[in-house]
Amino acid sequence: MKTTTSLLTFALGLGLMLPASQDAHASLGGVQHCRSADGTSVYTDKPCAFVGAAPASMSSDLNMRLASEASREPAAYSDMPDSDATLPQPAATRRSLASGCARSPTQLAMDIEGSLALGDVNRLAESWQWAGMTQAQALPVMKRLEQLSRARVQGAHYYDAQMGMGLQLASAGNAADEGRAGILQVSLGGDTRSRSLELNVERYAGCYFVHF
Repeated sequence: MKTTTSLLTFALGLGLMLPASQDAHASLGGVQHCRSADGTSVYTDKPCAFVGAAPASMSSDLNMRLASEASREPAAYSDMPDSDATLPQPAATRRSLASGCARSPTQLAMDIEGSLALGDVNRLAESWQWAGMTQAQALPVMKRLEQLSRARVQGAHYYDAQMGMGLQLASAGNAADEGRAGILQVSLGGDTRSRSLELNVERYAGCYFVHF
């Protein structure tokens, strides 16, 4: 609890440094397992939120079959625009705090990956959107971040809001404007199953942050 309390104070402090705000399972080879509200399974190469579903776990057997197919036909899983940030091999490093906030989605993805690879919840909190949160709102978020920091990261992929197939994510239709910018899909691994966590990306005061 001491760690959570001190980290919560630090996180809310980050939010106070910015103006007041205006006010997530599996993936491999570009394919991800989602589950719709009625329980139907959906497989897509886009974030589950783009098809109105939630991420669901994928068995290791299916993961291996997808990997095998992807190795035979890699072009079938490489139709994303060049502007996307794909980081398949995370390194256990993180930018210095003195470097400031993430100024691009790619930099944000690298920061998230680095923090998770290090298992450092304090560095992970630096990439979170805390502005406008009260202590009561921030506390459960901090608890989720502590759990997330213990996960094993495999990679991260940024999807621009304009790829939403009709789903309006950007506040003014332009990802460069303040507000919702897209989705950061973080792939997490386990012994027998892999899962992906979808985080909302927001551009705020010239920086990029994520939130649940």
